[in-house]
Amino acid sequence: MIDASSIVIWNGIPMHPRRFILYSLTLLSLQLWVFLPVSPIAAHQELERAEPEFDAVLNIPPLFVKLWFRGALDSFESTLAVYDARDRQVDLGDAGIGHEDRRLLYVSLPDDLPPGKYTIRWSAVDDEDAHPVQGEYTITIAGISEAPPGSKPVAILGVGAIILAGGTGIWAWARRKKKIS
Repeated sequence: MIDASSIVIWNGIPMHPRRFILYSLTLLSLQLWVFLPVSPIAAHQELERAEPEFDAVLNIPPLFVKLWFRGALDSFESTLAVYDARDRQVDLGDAGIGHEDRRLLYVSLPDDLPPGKYTIRWSAVDDEDAHPVQGEYTITIAGISEAPPGSKPVAILGVGAIILAGGTGIWAWARRKKKIS
């Protein structure tokens, strides 16, 4: 039998000690489950931004490709490379992590990169949980054209008009001189 001295009063409700312990443990476990922070290990790297941007069409080749991620990168495992249309690596092979910003992954490009389509491939490894994520995107270097489309005839006409006006002015000046003499 239950002795009257072993009854626990909880919030005005009399209950058996075992039931009180069971309710207390359940309440404590619910509080821990709700209020414990999410572990940072659950989060993986995510690309925030890129220079040049995805699918960019550039007139002048960039000197660097730069990728920024959400967290610090592992400098030994993270990679970045640029490939031409024939899948040949064209970067200078100096991919690295930023010294001041450990979220930055970069690689240098030659300054004489010819026009064409280039693929940028990366693998970023989180410095905390070593989980790799990878991806790729393309950019196009269109090259510098001599003049924007449709502007050559206008430029030729402009130069022609200047030459014609100058020639007419010289001819008129020379004719005036003859009449005076």
